[in-house]
Amino acid sequence: MGQSNRAGRNQKMYVEDHPDSEIYPLNCVPKERPKGSWTNGVLAWQKATASESAKIVGWLTPPRFKNLNHHGRVRPKPRFTSEQRLRADLRSAGIIMEEE
Repeated sequence: MGQSNRAGRNQKMYVEDHPDSEIYPLNCVPKERPKGSWTNGVLAWQKATASESAKIVGWLTPPRFKNLNHHGRVRPKPRFTSEQRLRADLRSAGIIMEEE
């Protein structure tokens, strides 16, 4: 089955396992946002103790806007017909001379 960009991470990432990472507050990202234009963040979990279960304490990596305006940085490769490709090959091999 294919992957979806709306699915979260498969494993919980705990604050105790990443002590050098900054924890961002949960309210730094709006709850209601268009899902197609945002990346998935990584939630920061606090490990369960004897009295309570694991809970979300913030973001290790908060969601952000996707860079949707990156198209067109590279030009498409020119398309050659098979005849043009054959002429170029013959020209490079020296079989036919340059056309005038």
